[in-house]
Amino acid sequence: MVIFQYFPREFDEILLLVNEEGMSFLEAERTVLDVTHPEIGWWLAETWNLPTELIDGIAHHHQPAAAENHPEIAMLVHLSDILCKMFQMGSGGMN
Repeated sequence: MVIFQYFPREFDEILLLVNEEGMSFLEAERTVLDVTHPEIGWWLAETWNLPTELIDGIAHHHQPAAAENHPEIAMLVHLSDILCKMFQMGSGGMN
């Protein structure tokens, strides 16, 4: 949502890479912005002084095993992400 709202031109470039080049969102984000949405989320969560459980869940939701302090929270966010895509809830970044 942050990329979509505050970087609309870059978001369009990311979608183009995903749809036409077959890149994953993370690869496309790294290519266009040199940062990924989990990294942006981590930075915001740290800046806002959110609890470490939430920071871990946000930062590691694509790789829950990498969460050092609260992998169970990251795993729940990861599972939620998978279920939303599976049941086509939200756009998953697709228009």
